[in-house]
Order: sequence, then C-alpha cells, then structure tokens
Amino acid sequence: MRKPEESGMTPSGHAGEGEVRAFLESLTGPSRGYVNWLVDKALTVSVNDGRVLSLRPKDDLPPHDNDIATLKWADDGYTIAASAGRNVWVNGQKASSALLRHGDMIEFGEKGPMSRYRLCDHSFPAHHTVEDILSDAYAYTRTSRRPFAKKMSGALRNSGRRLASQTTILFRITVLATLLVIAGFGYLLYQNDRRLADSIEQESRKIEAVAIMLAQTREDALTPDDLASLREAFKNQVLSTEQRLGTLEQRAGAPTRVIAASTRSVAFLQGLMDCATWKAGRYCGMYWDRMEKT
Repeated sequence: MRKPEESGMTPSGHAGEGEVRAFLESLTGPSRGYVNWLVDKALTVSVNDGRVLSLRPKDDLPPHDNDIATLKWADDGYTIAASAGRNVWVNGQKASSALLRHGDMIEFGEKGPMSRYRLCDHSFPAHHTVEDILSDAYAYTRTSRRPFAKKMSGALRNSGRRLASQTTILFRITVLATLLVIAGFGYLLYQNDRRLADSIEQESRKIEAVAIMLAQTREDALTPDDLASLREAFKNQVLSTEQRLGTLEQRAGAPTRVIAASTRSVAFLQGLMDCATWKAGRYCGMYWDRMEKT
C-alpha cells in the first residue's frame, strides 16, 4: 500500500487536508486510469465537455454548469445524489440517490466516464491484483450501456492496459516469459506445419504422377475390337507363312524329283576299241577339221 501523494496518480479534491476515505478509479473516457481521492465529507462531482471527471469540496461555490452529482460521507460510506436534471447510473441502474458500496460501478451521465468506487484505509494499493482487474472488466461489461461489441472491446483493451501497467513486476515478467514460451512453441508448430505441408505436397505430386500414368495406361490399353483385329491379322499371317513354307518345300524337293524321273532315261554303253580303229577314227577327225577350216 502507498500514500495518495506517492501513487503517481492525479488526485482530485484536497487530499492533503484530510484522511482518504475512498477513491474513484476511472475506467473509461479521457481520464481512464486516473484516481480521484474522496477526502472531504461532502464533494461535488463534475464532468466537463471533454468527459473528464473532477471533484471539489461541496462548499466550493458557485455551482458549475458541469456539476452532475454530489457525494456525502455518512457512517462508513459515501452516498451519491444526482444533481437536478442529471442522470447517474449505479451498477447499471439509474439512481437519483444511492448508498455506495465497495466495488460499485458508477456512470456519470449519458456520455460521462464510468468509475469504480472503492473504500480504502487511508492509502492506495501499490498494485492491483489480476482478480481486481478482471472483476472490474466483468463489472464494466455487465453495467455498461454501450453496444455489446464496443463494451467488450473496451473491457479487453482496458484490462490489457491495466495488466501491463498496474500489476507487480514479478507478474509481468512471468506473463512475458509465458508469452515467449508460447511464441516459441508457436514457431515450432509453424515450422512443423510447413514441413508437414511440404511432405503432403510431395506425396500429392507422386499420387498425381501415378494417376497420370494410370490414365495413360488406360488410354493405351487394347479394346476388344483391337484384340479382334490383331487376332485376324495374326491368323492371316499364319496362313501366309504356311503357304510360303509349302512353296519352299515344293522347291526343295524338285531336284530330287527330276533326278528320280530322269534316271530311267539314262543308258550306259560299254565297248572295246582296238588300236587300228582308234587311229582310223583319229585320222577321220583330223581330216574333217581341215575340211572345216578350208
């Protein structure tokens, strides 16, 4: 816990003139994140044209046109009362006067900021717990009159800002380390997904190539008509070959047949001739040769 003057926040009212009984922490508007200390027993709440929340002692006259409500200390808490012609919502309910309790959400006017009311023991918490921040976000989404999408985005944005700035150093380091670990795992998963995607792509290419081959094979496959044509051509080829073999066989047996047929027409004559006869025949032959030359 720390004192108001050490909190680094911008207090409203005269925090040094009395004991801090409670504070209003603005959750929306330009004053988001600022703390308004509730010190005096009677305070006037104002919201200027810029939607900035400010407090001053009630006896601080004259009244301002931007006054929207008054706060009075009674027993152990403040009571809020809306100024004439002004509207104030407490926990999402419109109220002209209400006794505030620790943790109440107060919305000042239709366009005014929304603040969380908290009692304190004369000091301001040095750091907010995660439970307090999430509780504020839940209370804001439950009581805000803004459209659902806008109040959800505002709650997430405000919660993130407060978690990053109003929590302990150890918690921030832990969250940062956790985020880094998650980012590391995310990167590893991304790399694994990329490798898996590349493997799937390669397998798909192989499957596509096989499909193309199957399609080509299907196109090249023989149809029944093609088989019939091939059978007929083969049959014709066989018949032609048989005819050619028959012709060759006939030609191969012709000499044998000729010799066999001519053997019956061949005669063998054997005779004896004496020397005188041979000489006479030779002389006759020589004579005829001379006659032919002359």
